[in-house]
Amino acid sequence: MKTITALFFAFTMQVTMAQNLFADTTAGYSYFDSNGVKIAYRTFGTGTPLVLLNGGPGRSSDSFIPLAQSLANELHREIVIFDQRGTGRSRLPVVDEATVSLDLMVNDLDNLRIHLGADKISILGHSFGGAYAMAFAGKYPNRVEALILSCSAGVDLSYKAYGLHNLLSHVGAKSREKYEFWTRPAQEKKNRDRAAKKAFKLLIPAYVYNQKHVPALEKDILNPAY
Repeated sequence: MKTITALFFAFTMQVTMAQNLFADTTAGYSYFDSNGVKIAYRTFGTGTPLVLLNGGPGRSSDSFIPLAQSLANELHREIVIFDQRGTGRSRLPVVDEATVSLDLMVNDLDNLRIHLGADKISILGHSFGGAYAMAFAGKYPNRVEALILSCSAGVDLSYKAYGLHNLLSHVGAKSREKYEFWTRPAQEKKNRDRAAKKAFKLLIPAYVYNQKHVPALEKDILNPAY
């Protein structure tokens, strides 16, 4: 649990500033209070709630709007998305280990459940959202109607070694050598952000089958406003 909290904190510190700068505050979101923090959420359709937990960590829920709209039409139930604390419209005066943790996020989700007036909620967790969903289900199993995991992270960080090995196997030897160079402690010490971007850029080709999409993907993912 502590390792997941550390991962979330590391990513959120880097992404939240950009998310807050570019967040659209007029996109039909409402707010609920979670122990003094205003959490932004949006609903689509009516019926039994299905809450979508997006990945990142550290990204707003905007990318899940098309999915929420589609599911609301197809499932004929209420689909709920929300900006996890410290991201998008769910702003914090200070982002640090005291204001962002997995335990606090689990409480946020439970406060959303209460706000929706639901005894139980169904949850779909994608990527980091899967780890988030499992943490909630682990703490409040009787408050979960159904749990759906999509490309989910694990309950801890043990999956990372396998995932990295898999990605590196899909790039060439030169890229693997460069990745090893940019992930050395000496490079991270010089300029952590630059080293992280250089290393991640080398892995981007491993994420897509059609390599003609790599330049566009690099442009989007390495853009702070993405």
